[in-house]
Amino acid sequence: MSPTKALRVGFAKAAEEAMELIFQVQQVEERRQTVSALTASLPGNALLALLEGPLNQFGLMVFDHITTASVVEQMTTGSVLPMAPEERQPSTTDAVMCSDLMDRMLEEFEDQISESPDPPKVHGFRYAARLQEARSIALAFDDVPYRCFYITVKIGRVARESTVVLIFPYDAPPPKRVKGEDSAWGKEFKDVVMGTHVTLDTVLHHMKLSLSEVSAWEEGTLIPIPREALSRVEIRAQDGRKISRGRIGQIGGARAVRIDLTPDDGSNGPLDGRALDLGDLAGMGGMGGMAPRGGDLPSLSNLGVGGSDSEAGLGDMDLGDLPAMGDLPDLDAAGSDLPDLGDLPPLGDLPAMDDLPPLGDMGDFDDLPALGDLPPLGELPDFE
Repeated sequence: MSPTKALRVGFAKAAEEAMELIFQVQQVEERRQTVSALTASLPGNALLALLEGPLNQFGLMVFDHITTASVVEQMTTGSVLPMAPEERQPSTTDAVMCSDLMDRMLEEFEDQISESPDPPKVHGFRYAARLQEARSIALAFDDVPYRCFYITVKIGRVARESTVVLIFPYDAPPPKRVKGEDSAWGKEFKDVVMGTHVTLDTVLHHMKLSLSEVSAWEEGTLIPIPREALSRVEIRAQDGRKISRGRIGQIGGARAVRIDLTPDDGSNGPLDGRALDLGDLAGMGGMGGMAPRGGDLPSLSNLGVGGSDSEAGLGDMDLGDLPAMGDLPDLDAAGSDLPDLGDLPPLGDLPAMDDLPPLGDMGDFDDLPALGDLPPLGELPDFE
């Protein structure tokens, strides 16, 4: 059973049983079209019957003006007249008179096409309302592909040739997403974003030093860092933007940074406020493990970052597996390319203060105009 045979048998049977009308299907053309394409392909002055189907889907059944006039003539006079009908816009009365025949045709088409091994999804559609113009189709229909049957028929004993169009959604609609559930696109996007590699830098502390202070560094020099810096480290992206702040702690004998999404004073808006779980970062050098979500870091007083209170302000802390100062580059060798300060010009080459012009050479103040030459205030214009 093909769609062509199902339409031929179904339409003929429905027209005969409903009003003893001869309805012969001559040709069927099936197309897959979008809403805009099918709207442009419909005949003019046609009866547009909106079909309502399952799952809030819509279809369309179209009678051209010849089909509409033939059905009305058969119902009012008992036969299809031999003269050509007048081409006019169908009325609401025409739609009411044709609606029963449309439902019978749809029902018979469903019964016939169900015998097909892979029937199209055309079941459950019935007449719902008349559309006054073709542009209303775009408002009622979803923007999905549609299965369109363009049917050429001959009506009555006079064999009037006319056109009928049947339109159904090509596929069943996708299941509606449960409220609060992520869409398929959202899940894929989340997987891509969460699988992206991101490099973050932890900045312990900022300080400003003069060139002479840096030049005086030698192996073993201690750089003072305030204790509160351990709980206010900055997490920055590679482009220098600050992402958040964090706290230095330890877990399993390895140093770790717990990221805190609580906003700082002066931030643009509230952050999530939860600690970000970075999971196990084994093999990242000194960041062997991170605190589990919701886990508490040990007290900072147990951290080991060596030095004394008087020199570094860090308490009794052990450098542990941090690189030794001896592994840092020699600043004397690194700064060998800097210019020798001894090459600067001596201060004695500066111009002497005696060469400056005396203040007495300035202009004579006697050349200024006398105050008596100014116009009296009474001669000013009246602002009223």
